[in-house]
Amino acid sequence: MFLTLTKKAHPMYRPEASDARRLFRGFRKLMKKLWPKKHGCGAFAVLEVGKNHNLHIHALIYGHYVPQDTISKLWLKITGDSSVVWINEVRGAKRCINYLLKYITKPHKYKDPKDTAHFLDMMIGVRRIRTYGIFYNYPLARKDACPCPLCGGKLRYCGTDEGRRIPKHALFFDEAMKLAETTVN
Repeated sequence: MFLTLTKKAHPMYRPEASDARRLFRGFRKLMKKLWPKKHGCGAFAVLEVGKNHNLHIHALIYGHYVPQDTISKLWLKITGDSSVVWINEVRGAKRCINYLLKYITKPHKYKDPKDTAHFLDMMIGVRRIRTYGIFYNYPLARKDACPCPLCGGKLRYCGTDEGRRIPKHALFFDEAMKLAETTVN
């Protein structure tokens, strides 16, 4: 199934990285209650920041069907103020994966540079895609599944390079604020 969960935004408050992490913790509680790993269930989930600073989780759920009103009541209990959920059947896995990944590759286009700076600042250090249940720590491929196309030798995963770590309130935020000040003056 494809599931979307919404967390209401407060009109005078823009979400921070801690709000995104709290949202994912709430989603983990929802998953453990409705689609536990012990029943063979799992999910891929991504984060989206909406136009009005609402936070959304879009998830591909592998498991049994749960009625929308049941999910909505539990989501309200977890978040304390949000009950907006949407669930429907997946009509094609490839289409659904493409839909999920668009939220990672195309952030919302803000008109105000301050909003763009805030979004970039908020996302520093926040994982925007997460796995749950049976997909958590799932091996991607057998060790011998990918022979070298040139010599036929065995290829293996050696790890990733995290690259340069960007501190909170890095150049993105400061540069955008300076740009906003020069365009206003």
